[in-house]
Amino acid sequence: MRSLLLLLTILLVAPAASAQWSFAGDFPNTENTQTVQNHGIAVDNEGKVWTQSYYPFTGDSVAVDPAIVANSSAANCSQATNSCRVTAIHVFNADGTPASFSPLSIVTLPGGERDTLGGGAILNGTGDRVWDYNTGRGLTVGPDGDVYASVGSATKVYRFDAATGEVIDWVRTAELDARGGTSPSLDANGNMYITGVFPGDPIAVYSPSLDYVENVTDADTGFNRTILVLPDGNTVFNFNYSSDITTVFQREDEFSAWDSTGVAFEGMSIESSTIHPTTGHIWVSAGSPNDLPAAPWQAHTWYAFDIEDALANPIPTPLDSLTWNAPGDGRPRAIGFTADGMTAYVGEFNVSTVAVQKFVQGGTAVETPRQIAGVELRQNRPNPFTCSTEITYSLDEAASVRLTVYDALGRTVRVLTDGARAAGDHTAQFDAAGLAGGVYTYALEINGQRTARRMLHMR
Repeated sequence: MRSLLLLLTILLVAPAASAQWSFAGDFPNTENTQTVQNHGIAVDNEGKVWTQSYYPFTGDSVAVDPAIVANSSAANCSQATNSCRVTAIHVFNADGTPASFSPLSIVTLPGGERDTLGGGAILNGTGDRVWDYNTGRGLTVGPDGDVYASVGSATKVYRFDAATGEVIDWVRTAELDARGGTSPSLDANGNMYITGVFPGDPIAVYSPSLDYVENVTDADTGFNRTILVLPDGNTVFNFNYSSDITTVFQREDEFSAWDSTGVAFEGMSIESSTIHPTTGHIWVSAGSPNDLPAAPWQAHTWYAFDIEDALANPIPTPLDSLTWNAPGDGRPRAIGFTADGMTAYVGEFNVSTVAVQKFVQGGTAVETPRQIAGVELRQNRPNPFTCSTEITYSLDEAASVRLTVYDALGRTVRVLTDGARAAGDHTAQFDAAGLAGGVYTYALEINGQRTARRMLHMR
């Protein structure tokens, strides 16, 4: 009965959520390849969008000692240019243009030492120095507006001045093992919390000067990509995405011991989280096709919750949501809001094209899809719908067309059109009888290009 009531609640909330958040397109644009395989987003107080990929697939490289290049694999380094690839942090202004200091691939540490942020030389099994890239682990904004970046398997956390891109401080998280850490989380006093991706690592706490302080727990039990501390520093949400459950750790005050006090977000495989800057609501991703959430939660969707409700109820009531436009096999690994809370940026890992999308608040359910020259895909009518709906599109010239409907997990629900179509307007009927309520995507594929919109089915 609890699940049924929650499903009804979500279906009632969904139209409002769709009306509140309107898809505003890929960010910074559909051609930009510097946001592939996204693993971190932070929006600073000036509205600049910091993005971090997991792999070095963004085309960034640095000059390296030729001896190291010669010992390294051709996949990592080029002997023709004596350079090796790195995982850089790309920073964009709100209008999508690169920030003056972007990309961040080589940084200067306090004291003057130079550090290659996205890679470095290591010793292989025969004692030769070879190049190894660093993986991006996550980004977040601290209470002072600085940006914190988690980088590499032997995880380092860098604290950047958001205005200049300069490194203010950094720490190697020696308390975590060498398999990599999560995105960090900061409380209102600037204390940093981080844990490892793999089970067995502690949840470690660092002071505002990034000195190790204590452990919240000595050995985490699940796989993690994100962690969230509340501003007062006395509650930590430990999101074990592999267990579809979140463990809550709390203490009475900074002088008290930590204790596990319960579970939250039951059935959700959470890989990204944040706190909305104006509402104070917790936003978390529900899951992906790789780690499916339990019903009624939908993959590729971020939900908002009241903090007290999340602490009191293992299955809290969602207050808002937004869904990745045209979902496929991606994993929702990043979310960030502008300081006024009116714009959201979300990112997905396992997406080899543009992997950051922008949503704005105050729009309508009508979305603006990716544009294909000579093609217009219109919003379905009616939307939302209960039984069936019409999807229309127009072609400037004859073409081979495929119109497909996908569910929220990216699975094909129905192929409505597949074949040659003449120039002009076309209509396809989508009958949703027997299908579950929720968000569906319809995609039009023409000559290897794809444009898509979302629609809401209510039962």
